[in-house]
Amino acid sequence: MIKNIIAVVDDSPVELNIFSNYVKRMGNEPIKINKGLDIVDCFVNNKKIQGHSYRDIDLILLNLFMADISGIDILEKIKDRRGNTPVIIITGSTDKSLAIKTITLGAYDFIVKGDKEIFTKLSNSILNAIKKKNIKYKSTDTNLRVGNSVAISDIVTQSKIMENVILTVKKSISSMIPVFISGEDGSGRELIAKIIHDSSIRFKYPFSTIDCKNLAPNNIDKILYGYIKKDRNCAEKTIHGKIKGANRGTLYIENIDLLPYNTQTKLLNFLQHGEIEIYDSIKLYTADTRIIASSSKNIDELLKDKSYNNDLLEKFNNFPIAIPNLRERGADDIILLANNFCNTFILNENKNIKGLSKDAINLLINHQWDHNIKQLRNVLLKAVILCDDEYLNIQHFPSLISDRKNSKLNISNDNKSINLFHQDGRHKTLAEIQREIISKLQNDFKYKPQEILKHLNIKPKISSKNK
Repeated sequence: MIKNIIAVVDDSPVELNIFSNYVKRMGNEPIKINKGLDIVDCFVNNKKIQGHSYRDIDLILLNLFMADISGIDILEKIKDRRGNTPVIIITGSTDKSLAIKTITLGAYDFIVKGDKEIFTKLSNSILNAIKKKNIKYKSTDTNLRVGNSVAISDIVTQSKIMENVILTVKKSISSMIPVFISGEDGSGRELIAKIIHDSSIRFKYPFSTIDCKNLAPNNIDKILYGYIKKDRNCAEKTIHGKIKGANRGTLYIENIDLLPYNTQTKLLNFLQHGEIEIYDSIKLYTADTRIIASSSKNIDELLKDKSYNNDLLEKFNNFPIAIPNLRERGADDIILLANNFCNTFILNENKNIKGLSKDAINLLINHQWDHNIKQLRNVLLKAVILCDDEYLNIQHFPSLISDRKNSKLNISNDNKSINLFHQDGRHKTLAEIQREIISKLQNDFKYKPQEILKHLNIKPKISSKNK
């Protein structure tokens, strides 16, 4: 069994031993740290503690008040490198404002030393924090985890259609050429871009993003390439754009199909020569930035459109990655992703939910998922929040139930609608319309003509034999 490595940070020798021994009795490997600055050096300056780097540490037990540095200062200093490593605060203070402050800074829990049930609470907190960390590590999220790298293992899938995607992603990691990612909104384009960056030799440097959908066309050049700013004394200062800001790293351009043509031409120049032309200036500078672009349209579709710079698109066409939508990935992936999201949200919301019912799973499988993984994630989050039962059931997915009802209503209306005109444009007679209405109602009234006529308030014709 692999032991969890827990850093116990406390400048009191007695309490350091007590908590370290308790962690060891739980089956974990404690690292005793009696100086707060040592844990800061470990995370910020990559200094190893007892042979362990910050990446090895699964959890931190942190005393709030120490002689060299406070626990709050430690949380602030390591927040950018801590990733999803949980921190449990242990303190003698009962000040609620301190508890709120530490939780705001990312602490998982706040435990008071004087509590009679301290070790029961500590044990539960450690087990839940590590469980939550492991689930977060395995699950995927289109809204990427802040301050934490992602890898190919973060692609949650069982479908064969994703095998080619993963294979192409692996090949792109070691290459320096531009990458083009296509796929429907919510399918995970940014996740793929982040995986490529974090798995490459550029992972130590910035991963910057820009979404052309959210920018005014007249501002895109300034944001991408930079501009010259003048102060009151007419002194010039160069404000660098996104490309220069991601130097030695990666710039992810989302919805590149919305990039103005002139801006596309400048981007092509950068990809060909490594030179950036500052907005409204003749000044040039260079940057070593890898470009990853994405669009909801595939690159073949864009190449047919003359409003795009084909030379630029051909640069990206050397390495296209097409992500299938959730419907194409199939039921197995929908169930797998749903369970991953469900488990994560149950822990985040402190719910006692065991999982998804069979009816809920069937509802998820049969939904169209127009917004893909992003929509699935949001639906599961809302369902977990709404649920106070043992299992998530169909009533916890009101938006999906509403969509299904509307879909059935539209189908029903289409089946029972009457066209007033023939295909050649001639209008139908009242008798023809009446026969068509009766025909469409036969199934509803179990093929009983008298019932249909009664429903329509039509008096049946009396034959001459009955006169």
